[in-house]
Amino acid sequence: MSHLDQRAPLRLAYEQVLVTVDRAAAHLLDDEAAAARACALRRRTAAVRVTLALRQRRTRQRRTRQRREAEGAARMERWRRHRARLRRRRG
Repeated sequence: MSHLDQRAPLRLAYEQVLVTVDRAAAHLLDDEAAAARACALRRRTAAVRVTLALRQRRTRQRRTRQRREAEGAARMERWRRHRARLRRRRG
């Protein structure tokens, strides 16, 4: 697993399983080392997940902005053509 990118979905899922297993071991065996590992891994995994979520949000916002700009440009072009047709009819 260490060869996978830390943001890979498979690695994040695997690490979540490890957190669960370490927590269970910590509880069942009263193992403070397992509890510490689970806590550290959970914090690191959470940080990666938050970073990914923020990137996805920025990507969605950028795409929404681009779509709105394209729609606005298309409306302006339709309006320009409409005015040109009106001028031709009058003229």
